[in-house]
Amino acid sequence: MLDWATLLGGLGAIGVLVAALWIGGDIAGYLDWPSVLLVVVGSPLVVMSRFRGRDCLLALRSAGRALRDVLPAATDLVAEVGRLAEQARKGGLLALESAVVSDRFMQKGVTLMVDGHDNEAVRTALQRELAMEQQRHQRAAQVFRSLGDVAPAMGMLGTLIGLVAMLANLDDPKAVGPGMAVALLTTLYGALIAQIIALPIADKLSLIAQNEKRLRLLVMDGLAGIQAGNNPRAIVAQLQAYVDPTPEERG
Repeated sequence: MLDWATLLGGLGAIGVLVAALWIGGDIAGYLDWPSVLLVVVGSPLVVMSRFRGRDCLLALRSAGRALRDVLPAATDLVAEVGRLAEQARKGGLLALESAVVSDRFMQKGVTLMVDGHDNEAVRTALQRELAMEQQRHQRAAQVFRSLGDVAPAMGMLGTLIGLVAMLANLDDPKAVGPGMAVALLTTLYGALIAQIIALPIADKLSLIAQNEKRLRLLVMDGLAGIQAGNNPRAIVAQLQAYVDPTPEERG
């Protein structure tokens, strides 16, 4: 499901930018192909030189997560843990072997419990997987954050190149104005890539990683309660701490 906030924010920012350029004058005047080549093409190449190829591919695949609401609701996970707790209370942990579990991470924990691993072994295995997931998410966010750093720097580099070319033609006053405009366009391109594309995606991926970690901890605590034989209602009550309060509850 698409995340309406990300979609609305991104399209809205682009719309405001286009409207400002339209009102301010000729949009075609803001297009300069050498500047596009230097910033739009050069910036990703510089970023690629900073990371491994697999990290760049991971970042491209992860970018789609910034536009989608890919995580389950905490309330749904709490309800599922409660259902599993009721099932285990009636038939023991082996009764969970046939349980239908929607969350992959929870399914792995349930499988470990059914196989007879103790609580510490199950938690250790799930913590290890959580740590690896977090590392992958943070690497993807780091790639886009690096693009947010590189693009303005490439824009400034293009500005310096343009200024050098402009100063070389100071004997022609008519060339100074257009030369300055072209020189500044690279800075504009770099700022746009950083502020509208790269940094928002990086921040969104980091936020998704944080939310996913919270949900993983919810599952781990829930499974630990099931394995300890705690009352299902007590488990659900404890897991409510992971659920974001409603506006009415905040007020």
